[in-house]
Amino acid sequence: MEDMRTSNGRRLWLVVAAALLVRGALLVSAAANGGSVLTPDSHSYLQLAGALAERGEFALHDQPEIFRTPGYPLFLAWAHPLPGGVWALLAVQVLLDVALVVVTFHLAGMLAGRRAGELAAAFQAVTPVAMAASCRVLSDSLYALLLTGAVALLVAHLRGGKWRPLLAGAFVMAAACYVRPIGVAMAVVAAAVVLCRRRCVLRAIVFAAVVAACLAPWVVRNAAVADFRGFSSFAGESLHRFAAAEIIARREGTDAATVRRRLDAEVILADLPTPGARSRYRKQQAMEIIGGDRGAYLTIHAAGAMAFWLPGATDVLEVSGATVGQRGTLEVLHSRGPVAAARHYFADSPWAIAPAVLLAGMFAVKMFGVAVCAVSRARLRMSAAAWLMLLIVATSSMAGGAATTPRFRVPIAPLLSVAAAVGWLRLSRRRRAGAHASSLPADADGDAT
Repeated sequence: MEDMRTSNGRRLWLVVAAALLVRGALLVSAAANGGSVLTPDSHSYLQLAGALAERGEFALHDQPEIFRTPGYPLFLAWAHPLPGGVWALLAVQVLLDVALVVVTFHLAGMLAGRRAGELAAAFQAVTPVAMAASCRVLSDSLYALLLTGAVALLVAHLRGGKWRPLLAGAFVMAAACYVRPIGVAMAVVAAAVVLCRRRCVLRAIVFAAVVAACLAPWVVRNAAVADFRGFSSFAGESLHRFAAAEIIARREGTDAATVRRRLDAEVILADLPTPGARSRYRKQQAMEIIGGDRGAYLTIHAAGAMAFWLPGATDVLEVSGATVGQRGTLEVLHSRGPVAAARHYFADSPWAIAPAVLLAGMFAVKMFGVAVCAVSRARLRMSAAAWLMLLIVATSSMAGGAATTPRFRVPIAPLLSVAAAVGWLRLSRRRRAGAHASSLPADADGDAT
């Protein structure tokens, strides 16, 4: 595998420089124009980081936290006491996201060679949702780096059969779980792929055991201090606050945000004694609401999956200060479709449509390559590495449900960059092969010899 020290590594250095330039420019624009580097989720992350830095406890409002996991708040905690700590943190986060471009290069290089690695790195360097995520106080970029690193290590194991990358991949995957709880589902996918290979039952068991051993201390902590038996309450509470809220909103003809506030108030009025009890209450109520209207739930979940595949150009615009988020666009998308959602979002800044179209075009070029890769792979016997990447992408796209936004695609953007590179290179080879065939002399019947 080629790396950055070879003579051919100059192209990769150019890609890395471009990635750093566009992310640095976006961060500077955010600082100068009041861009949106903070979101509602950012504030809870910062509060948790502050609690860790000041009191050494993982808590919100004097209650043990079980919804979020401690990985990203720990990452934030070092910058908490610094003047301008948020901007120092974002500068480091940008550098880590540039490192992800290099990891993407190595992953694609293992699968399809140096040219694929360079092209995949280029796609990742200019992916809109990735650029925006690197400049926001959110866990997306760090989780993407860890998840992609784990996938790269597992691919190395699947291709070479060595134990070291398998064990390293298990530890990195566990770290990803601590940053985002959805990583647990990715660990299950990875273990299943390893298991399905011949004579790899022991390896799958070892991988799963290492991940489980790393997660066990947090499960014990949740049971001991929060009356919750599990790694995170994310899944059940998200169903309650988003899917259940949207089902009720459709039934009552109101907006989901109003219903969400009402459901939150009901939980407070229930006066349950522990975070675990509140989580169980939310999950039980969510399942009752969903069970009463499964058709609406499936429709809402499908709309969330559609949002996952939107270009995400608006994220870049919001970070730069060109547009303003938190306008209820997601609810318009779910209820009235993408055209109405676009009109709603750009109502106050129609001029921003032009850069949005450019960014969406970049995304379309990438996704065309992904489509070519998918079609070509469907005709061939897929390798275990290809199955691993496909299943992680599929699981990520369906996991978010009603809460899904394009930024949920950030963690699997490197995998899509790899697929896009493979697709475009395959298309290029076919075109060259066709040009070569047409240049050959023809026989008496007009067929190429």
